[in-house]
Amino acid sequence: MAASSDGARGRWVEEPQGASELQIAQLETRLRAAVTELVEPTVQKMTVLGSEVEHLTSSVARHMKELDSLHLGQLRFQEQVGAVTQMKEEMARWDSQRRVYEAAVDEKLEAMLHKLDAQRYALEQKESTLHHLNRNLDRVASEVNRLVEDQDSVREACEARVDEQSKRLTHFKAETEVRFASVERQHNALSDELWGDELGLAKIAGELKKTNATFGKLEDAVAALQEGKAEAVQLEKLRADVAKMVHEANTSTSQMRHTVGEVVNDVREHFRTASETIASHNASFVKQVREEYQAELSSSAMLREEVKSFMNRASQSVESLELRVDEVGSKANALAAEAREELEELNRRRKRDKTSADNELKALKKRLGGVFDNSDAVLRGLEHIYSVLQPVLESDLMQCALEKQDAVDRDRISLMGVKDDELTLSRSTHTEPQRPRPECRVKTAPGGMKPSKTDGHGPQVPQRPVVRVDNRCVSCSGQAPLVLAAFKMACLHYALGANRSLLQGPGALSALSGDGGDDLGMSSLARGPHDEEKGDTFTDYTFVEERGRARPATGNGVRLPSVPPGTPRVVSVR
Repeated sequence: MAASSDGARGRWVEEPQGASELQIAQLETRLRAAVTELVEPTVQKMTVLGSEVEHLTSSVARHMKELDSLHLGQLRFQEQVGAVTQMKEEMARWDSQRRVYEAAVDEKLEAMLHKLDAQRYALEQKESTLHHLNRNLDRVASEVNRLVEDQDSVREACEARVDEQSKRLTHFKAETEVRFASVERQHNALSDELWGDELGLAKIAGELKKTNATFGKLEDAVAALQEGKAEAVQLEKLRADVAKMVHEANTSTSQMRHTVGEVVNDVREHFRTASETIASHNASFVKQVREEYQAELSSSAMLREEVKSFMNRASQSVESLELRVDEVGSKANALAAEAREELEELNRRRKRDKTSADNELKALKKRLGGVFDNSDAVLRGLEHIYSVLQPVLESDLMQCALEKQDAVDRDRISLMGVKDDELTLSRSTHTEPQRPRPECRVKTAPGGMKPSKTDGHGPQVPQRPVVRVDNRCVSCSGQAPLVLAAFKMACLHYALGANRSLLQGPGALSALSGDGGDDLGMSSLARGPHDEEKGDTFTDYTFVEERGRARPATGNGVRLPSVPPGTPRVVSVR
């Protein structure tokens, strides 16, 4: 249709000016129909392509999300591996801490055992000390008993001595009294004797008188005898003897009186001195005995108090030692029980930690196995996604390259013409080839079937071009304003690019994409993980997607419609 319209335009230039209005009206109608026919499949194709672009965008977004989830899974896997490593290090640190704590506990137990041995040794020493104190207490008790017995014996001896002294004093007093009585009796006897002597002297005097009287009688008798028998000399001699005897008797009596008086005075003085001496001695002795007895009583009381205080102190010390021994025993039992409980608790904790560590290791091994399995599945999924995305990306890249090249080639045209094969329409919105309308079949109609030069038997003339194109636009060529109002045709200039031939070569992607960074990203996407071992597919794809989103397309929204395989070749209008 476009070719027929262009041919009509060419003929319309050559025909005379008279039929211009009819041809302009027909041209307007045909142009409108052609524009409608040309624009309608483009709009439909653009709609379909927009839906496909949206579908591809959603697919790419979904794939991006999946890749993000895979990347997050990889990060989580790395975090889990780091957590496992950290947990392993933590477990190693805990193991070292547990070993250090076990060593410390062993040292504490050894120290506790040493302390228990020291406590046992101290307890044995204290028991020996207690036995020694008990022996000392027994000795002290025996000594106290001995002292009490000695005190009793001393008391008995003192009482016996006091009784003996009392007896002796009584006996001495009795003897003294007896002596006093005997002395008094002797004194009385002496007094009586003295008085008796005085009476004897009186008697002697009386006797002497009697004797004198007798002598007188004798003298008288002697005188009588002398007178009768004796001589005077004998009488004188007898008288001298009698006088001598009287004198001796008087002398002995005076001496006796003097001697008896001195003896009585001496005896009296002796008795007085003896009684005073005995009384003072007895008083001092009794006082001394009483003082000694009081001193012994006070010393025995002090000794009793000391013994009682010592016994109280000994009993208190024994009780305190028993309390301390009981307390030390209870503390030792408590420490032993606590140490035993700590050991049991440590054993339980060690077993629990070991069990939990084994369970955690098993769980981590299981999780690591699951992670490895999942990573294998993820790798297989990534490979599958890559195998799916690779042709899609290649087709998209090729389509973008074609659209870009076509947009570059069409930078100076607005229409295109299609050469008809005289039987079917090359441009139609239907899926099947359509027959041209009857008016188009008329040979005189613009764009209709022309008579073949070979049908006749006349000479062949050179074939004229179907379409002659004026390079000027409607406004420049002075066409009718009605055509200008209906459709303004731009200056047609189509220059075929040299890069289309590169699509068949190995460097098609690099030739079609106009940016070096896009070349690198697209080539890395096209190569995939098998060609580039050190590259990151996810990073390259993310980079390409970000560059594709950041940079707009260079085709100015113009895309080539999809031409069926049986469609005739596109003829550019110049």
